[in-house]
Amino acid sequence: MKSVWNFLNTRMEAIQVLLSKPKNVVTPQTFQKIAQEIEKLDAFMGLLKDGNDKFKRKKTFKPFKKLARLVDGVSSLQQEEMMLNQLFSKEQLIEYKRDVRKLKESKREDYFLVVDAKFVENLKSIKSDLEPFLRQTGKKNVSEYCKRKKKKISKILGKTELKRSKMDELSERVREYKTIRTLTEKATTKKDEFDLLLDSWKTNHTQISYLLILKESRVFAAKEAGLIKQAENKLNNQEADFISRIIDGISKSGF
Repeated sequence: MKSVWNFLNTRMEAIQVLLSKPKNVVTPQTFQKIAQEIEKLDAFMGLLKDGNDKFKRKKTFKPFKKLARLVDGVSSLQQEEMMLNQLFSKEQLIEYKRDVRKLKESKREDYFLVVDAKFVENLKSIKSDLEPFLRQTGKKNVSEYCKRKKKKISKILGKTELKRSKMDELSERVREYKTIRTLTEKATTKKDEFDLLLDSWKTNHTQISYLLILKESRVFAAKEAGLIKQAENKLNNQEADFISRIIDGISKSGF
């Protein structure tokens, strides 16, 4: 099946290019793109494992998992820094913002210490380990796999009430399903309204978690506690609205 070979080649080449970027040109978007490519590759390995029990998914994905942890260490702090700048003025939470910035730079250095030419070459060599399993992955395998994934999504959506605790699982399964679906359908890579809505919810939900970390740190002036509470209430209200809109948009999503 030509599409599975093309998919693997595209992912591996994209990761190699992103990891080979010089330190001075690596941006927050670079880390975001690396994370997206790893996520797609992880979903793809799930498909290969489903079609052959001999495929050692955990062992094969281990180097990419290590990379994902390094990338997440930087990108999560980038997102937190962005959230702080969006919700609070330049004069507010000065000490906490400084600490986040320093930690981000430290995590960025950790990334460059590990991701060198040898690391990139090792990741590239994994491609040959995957190729035997690609030969055993046909259109029927992909189609049946997608049906089961879609069924699991429908099961989550079929709940009387879509709780916040299920939103992470829903978002993850939708992304995984849509990644694999592109192997058999001429599906556009452009995100539809439902995808964008899930992304918006995810960003909002992540910002709430960062605020909780901030509250627990207590690295802020007493007068700023009220501002933090206001921001938390705002994000909680937005999350409730996002969930309501997601439920309303389910009928348009194809699930």
